Amino acid sequence: MVKGTALMDMHDMLMEQMTRLADAETDEELKKEQERGKAMANIARTVIDNAKLLLDAQRVAEENCLDNKGTIYQLEG
Repeated sequence: MVKGTALMDMHDMLMEQMTRLADAETDEELKKEQERGKAMANIARTVIDNAKLLLDAQRVAEENCLDNKGTIYQLEG
């Protein structure tokens, strides 16, 4: 069940997955949770990479005096 879109929600889901891995009682259960864990880790990596890209884009925009529409700020001087 997806709780939300915040990075802390993702953190909580990953921690829950770690608990499920630790609590697996059979080899079959462990294998299933390992596969689920791999899928969750791949999705988490994509989310983190996307967040980093957004932060990098914001930093470049600020360094180059761009607003969120890609236009140059009018600098008064």
